Amino acid sequence: MYHIIEFDPKRSTEMTKSNIEHLTINQININDLKQLISYTAKLKYLNTYLCDRHHDITIEFDQFPTLTPSLESLKLQLNSNVTMINLECLLKQLPKLKRLELIGRRIHEHYFCGERWQCLIQMFLNQLIKFLFLFDALFDTRFDT
Repeated sequence: MYHIIEFDPKRSTEMTKSNIEHLTINQININDLKQLISYTAKLKYLNTYLCDRHHDITIEFDQFPTLTPSLESLKLQLNSNVTMINLECLLKQLPKLKRLELIGRRIHEHYFCGERWQCLIQMFLNQLIKFLFLFDALFDTRFDT
């Protein structure tokens, strides 16, 4: 069964908590996602295209609300403006995550640091069972001489 809901971050104070457990959103930026998650405490599955318009917007770790403790599966498609720092801030708030799928095109090379991912998973995502990582990179082709 599918329901269509409208989410307007400008009117989010008028919204009540939702019982939604599975949610697919065509497109959302990280600030609106932060707001939406605060109203979906029972959410178990989220699939969305996460997009930001500017590289220079950084979400501080403590600016995220306590995210849904029940989220077990997250599928994110990322645009090239979503920074690794913002993605880490989001993932650090999801300790019950068991499945994580990240898909992106023309992603910055910071996403390709294996040690960074290892630390993030070991420290914050220790219940993770499946991690799918499908990216192509946007590397700086200039060489220092």
